[in-house]
Amino acid sequence: MLPKTVTVHCRSKNNDLGSRDLNTWDEYSWSFGNNAFGGTLFWCDLRIAKANQCLHFDAYDQDDNKHVYRWEVHGAEGITGTNQDGAPVGEVAEWRQC
Repeated sequence: MLPKTVTVHCRSKNNDLGSRDLNTWDEYSWSFGNNAFGGTLFWCDLRIAKANQCLHFDAYDQDDNKHVYRWEVHGAEGITGTNQDGAPVGEVAEWRQC
């Protein structure tokens, strides 16, 4: 079962994108440029307050060849990422107690 509201907070070393509350089927995106010398990294923290569940993951890592373009929340299972072609990328990040 999908959570009704997930709080998402994403940031990098230089940019804090703030927190947003997303409801079922909502989408959240942003754009940015890569560092010419590498090292661009955005990470996100997700929280389901009613269930006291949290999840931390690297949303984008320039130095990782997996290049995830879309992350999806899958209820109790956690999240999964897909590449530009829609193929699964990496492992599922799992929820933990906050």
